[in-house]
Formats: sequence, structure tokens, C-alpha cells
Amino acid sequence: MNDDNNRIRLEAELERQKTLNAGLGCLTLPLVLVLSALVNGLVLSVLWRWFMVPIFHMQVLTVAQAIGVCITLRSFTASASESSGDDEPFDVWGYIRRALTTIVMRPAVILGIGYVVKAFL
Repeated sequence: MNDDNNRIRLEAELERQKTLNAGLGCLTLPLVLVLSALVNGLVLSVLWRWFMVPIFHMQVLTVAQAIGVCITLRSFTASASESSGDDEPFDVWGYIRRALTTIVMRPAVILGIGYVVKAFL
């Protein structure tokens, strides 16, 4: 009898955790999308100013314009995300960690490489 009560309690806790994860996922996805667009737009506008303006004498790209360009390019080059399968529950904190790493590290590396290349121009 005690084992049944424990099993029911664990199932209820698992269901509560799934609901909490779904709610957090719904809240974090828009934040991740906006933050990603802002960071990528900022990096593109800086790189544009460093390379396109002096080399090709093009106009300076504002951050808002760069965000639009990034969103447009992303819509044509987006790939399907990896699926962990239906067997594993969605790990919201793992998703947030991976998203923030991608949002911060990838643009930082690209900007760093651009800075080094700019030093040689």
C-alpha cells in the first residue's frame, strides 16, 4: 500500500514538473528570440561598418536594419533543430543554457575574428 502511495506521489510530482517546464519554455522562447535578434543585429552592424563601408563604400547599416537582414537571412537558412526524442522530458534549463551559450558565444567569436581581420586591413 505504501509503494502505491509513493508511486502516485512521484507521478503527480513528475506531472507538475512537466507543466512547470512547459510554462517556462513558453516564457523563455520569446525572450531568447528577441535577445538573439538584438545580439546578432548588433554584431552584423559592427562588422558591416568595419568591412562593407570602407571596402565597398556602402552606407552604414543601423542595428534595426541589421536585425531585419539577420531575420531575413535566417528565414532562408534555418535548419530543423535536433530532437531529443519523445522518451525524454523537455529540459527547460538545458535549453536556456544552450540558447544563451549560442546567443553570446557565437556572435562573440565572430566579432573577435572580425576584429583580428580588421587589424590587418
